[in-house]
Amino acid sequence: MSEQPAAVVFLVTVIGAPLGVLLLFFYPVMLMFGYLTGALFVGDQIMGWWARRRGRALTPALRSVALAIALLLLLAAARIPLGGCVAVMVLLMLGLGAFWIEVYRRYVQPRDVPVPAPIPSE
Repeated sequence: MSEQPAAVVFLVTVIGAPLGVLLLFFYPVMLMFGYLTGALFVGDQIMGWWARRRGRALTPALRSVALAIALLLLLAAARIPLGGCVAVMVLLMLGLGAFWIEVYRRYVQPRDVPVPAPIPSE
């Protein structure tokens, strides 16, 4: 189900109106996060392949360059009449799913809490 109809249904009810407004506000933000996550994946794949061939490590500077290159490639791919728009939309949806999976993994990941020492038995 798309977010816009759900937001309209929430806006109709008095109790759901704040939730509907939040949903309408965060929908474009989530689309941007999905697009950037997908572009980062494409950039990492391309730059990782290039770095392995050159025997280099993938540094944050190389990842930034890779993201810029991937964004330019996706911008060019979106100009392809039918297949480009479909490919970018699929990448956006997969990136959005990957973004939320990563958020969930970081949320449930156990923190670096020190484990108490076992009580010595007598």
